[in-house]
Amino acid sequence: MFYFVFLFLAAMTFIETDIVAILGPQSSVIAHVVSHIAKGFQVPLLSFSASDPTLSSLQYPFLARTGHNDLFQMAAVADMVDYLGWWEVTAMYTDDDYGRNGINALEDKLAEKWCRISYKAPMSQERSREDITSVLFQVCVLSLLFFV
Repeated sequence: MFYFVFLFLAAMTFIETDIVAILGPQSSVIAHVVSHIAKGFQVPLLSFSASDPTLSSLQYPFLARTGHNDLFQMAAVADMVDYLGWWEVTAMYTDDDYGRNGINALEDKLAEKWCRISYKAPMSQERSREDITSVLFQVCVLSLLFFV
């Protein structure tokens, strides 16, 4: 037990004195956690793939993203839905914070185009072919036509 406490204290000392910046993380979910550490130690966090729109610069001042957040992607999807003349779509998404935030962003962008998500189909992260078939069957029973 003492060894783990020693390692933790050594790691914290190293971070406080020797870390200039943190590179990564590879997902938005991890970026939420690591951003709190970067803020606590006041070191910049550079992420190449965190795209969750809830990672705002006001709440996470030490996070610098190199890519656009999901609002840009969802705006493109909403533009496509509008261009094709659809007013309702079915959205399938991963049932985690990242997927739910993406669906909320899509819902906002569709509302700007006077469109809406008529059915949201959450999918577990550990989905199988049978799970996907089941969700698609549910959607087809509801006779919805357009998927995003």
